[in-house]
Amino acid sequence: MGSSPAQHPGALESFKNELDRTADLTLLGDLAAQLAYEPTLAILVLQRMATLSPHNLNYQIRLGFAHYSNGDDAPATDTVNEILKRAPQNIDALNLLAALTPDPDERRKIFAKILTIDPHNRAAFDNLVLLRPPEEHDDH
Repeated sequence: MGSSPAQHPGALESFKNELDRTADLTLLGDLAAQLAYEPTLAILVLQRMATLSPHNLNYQIRLGFAHYSNGDDAPATDTVNEILKRAPQNIDALNLLAALTPDPDERRKIFAKILTIDPHNRAAFDNLVLLRPPEEHDDH
């Protein structure tokens, strides 16, 4: 069974150097998708994509979710906050913010905001139902 460059410092440095020389966003996007199960490497690729195209919020969002999926809440929070400064109504960023927010009341506020932007957003609606305080649940 092979091992990942992330497990070998020399290989990781080589990988980073190759990334620094790559400017093809399509190639990088394909690589990020292939590395979905190698979060350390996927994050490096997504960081490169975000650097090459800083105005593309999709790359920023993908990077934020990759950090979150890897358990890196601080960089995920930093990323989502940067996105929301530029696009305060970005639903993907708001969903990530909700996932990063431990306080149920704050999460409810975020999902309510999503519903003001997109009243048909099923995920926000379902999450609001799940986050209802116990006294609001039906007794049936």
